[in-house]
Amino acid sequence: PPPGADGKPSMPWQEYAWRRLTEANPLPSVMGRVCPAPCETGCNRNEVEDHVGINSVEHYLGDWAIQNGLKFKAPEHKTGKKVAVIGGGPAGLSVAYQLALKGHSITIFEEHEFLGGMMRYGIPGYRTPRETLDAEIQRILDLGVEVHLKTRIGTDVTLEQLRASYDSIFLGLGAQAGRALPIEGDAAASRSRPAHRGRRRCQCRAQYRYRHGLPQGLQRRPPEACRSPRGGGRRRRHIDRRGYRGASPRPYPENPSLGL
Repeated sequence: PPPGADGKPSMPWQEYAWRRLTEANPLPSVMGRVCPAPCETGCNRNEVEDHVGINSVEHYLGDWAIQNGLKFKAPEHKTGKKVAVIGGGPAGLSVAYQLALKGHSITIFEEHEFLGGMMRYGIPGYRTPRETLDAEIQRILDLGVEVHLKTRIGTDVTLEQLRASYDSIFLGLGAQAGRALPIEGDAAASRSRPAHRGRRRCQCRAQYRYRHGLPQGLQRRPPEACRSPRGGGRRRRHIDRRGYRGASPRPYPENPSLGL
């Protein structure tokens, strides 16, 4: 940390590291929990000892900042420019954060009841605790970001209206479509759906009308799909990994307590 007037560090090293980290990423606590960390595979330290555990670093610093009530420093001057951000997911929130720091007035338009996008509706709560997600989102909103929830573009407000009222518009709609299974008839199957749609229903407290589920896929998605519906009506959960060569037999080696 930089020294103060007395020559001693002006802040704890954790705060200094967090402030440097959040210059680029305003959501370190969430990122540290969910990022697959492809950079660790190519880390130079692998040639010496082991990679830098960047996920653990972000996780620790993000949680430390929440526990110690750290806030972003609002800009001293406003530019007078207004920006509409369509979508309150990680892209929209990051843009709102960066532009708010530059002094612009930001308004987020979000279709759903809560902000967070796929961080909330695509990742189950046992991986991203909602209180942690809410704390990092609120820190961004505290910069003066305005939010309109349950507002659908084209229905509740038009792009023409936004163009007339704002200097710029950012489209952060997200990637929520999912991909169909590579089998004939999947697109027409009434009960075949991407995993994130089921998790969204769990998030919204919806109840399932069927008890049995068969998640298919690789890595983390099938276990997440199995865990998310608990309490929602499903009693049997199986994972089908047939047809995928080279798949890891343990998609969650770091968490043996899945209870599958």
